[in-house]
Amino acid sequence: MRKILIFLVLLSVCATFSCLKKKEVFYFKSVTPPMSYASGVPQAFGGFPPLLRPEGKRSTIEPSSQYFTLVIPNCIDISNKAGDLRKSLADILYTEIFKTRRFNLYDRWELVDLDPAWLERALMRQTETPAATAEGTGAPPAAQAAPKPADFTAQEELALREYSRLKDQERTAQQIRDRADGLLLVYITSRTGAEDNGEFTIDYRIVSTQRQIVLFAERSTVRYFRSTKSELEYNREDIAKIAEDIFKVFPNPVSPNFQQAHVVSIDGNRIAIDVGENHGLIPGMQGYVVSYEDSIFTGDGVRATEHCNYLARFVITEIYPKTCTGYIYQPGENADIRIGDAVRLK
Repeated sequence: MRKILIFLVLLSVCATFSCLKKKEVFYFKSVTPPMSYASGVPQAFGGFPPLLRPEGKRSTIEPSSQYFTLVIPNCIDISNKAGDLRKSLADILYTEIFKTRRFNLYDRWELVDLDPAWLERALMRQTETPAATAEGTGAPPAAQAAPKPADFTAQEELALREYSRLKDQERTAQQIRDRADGLLLVYITSRTGAEDNGEFTIDYRIVSTQRQIVLFAERSTVRYFRSTKSELEYNREDIAKIAEDIFKVFPNPVSPNFQQAHVVSIDGNRIAIDVGENHGLIPGMQGYVVSYEDSIFTGDGVRATEHCNYLARFVITEIYPKTCTGYIYQPGENADIRIGDAVRLK
């Protein structure tokens, strides 16, 4: 009898300490609490306990944006016949793409003084020394290292200013790489027509800032006309059509096709997802792996209130008809991702 009493006491102590361990509460969406009916209105029995699932707290990340963030620098005038129109074309295109409500756009005020071709090269570089960076931008050799703080000559002073300018541009490029998902590059390739009216031929493409992948490339024409004796203007309808074509390339991330997308396999920082080319996806698109564990579900498994935890960021690297492969780049191999986690595309 004494042994039985001692065993019961020890069992009670263990149960007490086990209750002190913090547990996260989850409601299984497939289980409905027992209901009673009063005047024909269903009511849950009071005191129905939540069901516990033995999972610890999962680490999360801070999402940068819900939608694909696009950078639109100045256009590149290969024809040498556009003049200042290369800036106004980028500004009008920015406005028309903003109207689609499909993208987050990087503010252009940081881009107006940057050479777009240089910006593309800077975004593609991962980590380089300041000397290599200056050399890659075509800076003079004197600008590759800061001059000594002594009595500067005029040439040394100029080199120091050039070096500071290049460092500022490198910082801007790094900020764009961290905050943006794609770079829209527009090339004005030719101009045909009269002096007062005609059209420009432009080639444009979107390049991923993470994996050096071209998401798509296309060609179009934009008409121009002379509004005054001194100024040329673009036909906005032509630019609006370009914005609409870009909009169509990116499927809506809140569509039903993507609400049911999930991780189906995991291999290090590579994941397989059960949506693919048939859903409009292309390599270079990005998204998040999320968990809806904090959401409230109705009895039929539908999320009544949606709250997701962002677990990781990925970029699509391989595409197949019904599946795709994503590469986790934040937070990398330390991401606590599990088969069945949901996927939210940008």
